[in-house]
Amino acid sequence: MRHITACLWLIAAPLAAQSQAPRDNMTKATTATLPPPPVAEQRPHSYERHGIRIDDPWFWLKDQSY
Repeated sequence: MRHITACLWLIAAPLAAQSQAPRDNMTKATTATLPPPPVAEQRPHSYERHGIRIDDPWFWLKDQSY
């Protein structure tokens, strides 16, 4: 059992050290080159459920077979 614990520690320690490394420079460089996210068109749509009117401008995006 001690042998298994020692082996797991030897594997996990370097991975934990890598995950704590600062990534600010990499993140800023990556997000600066990304295109803007798509913006969905809004189409007016409303329906009523249990006496409550619901306005859902993104209704057309829903998969109708869902």
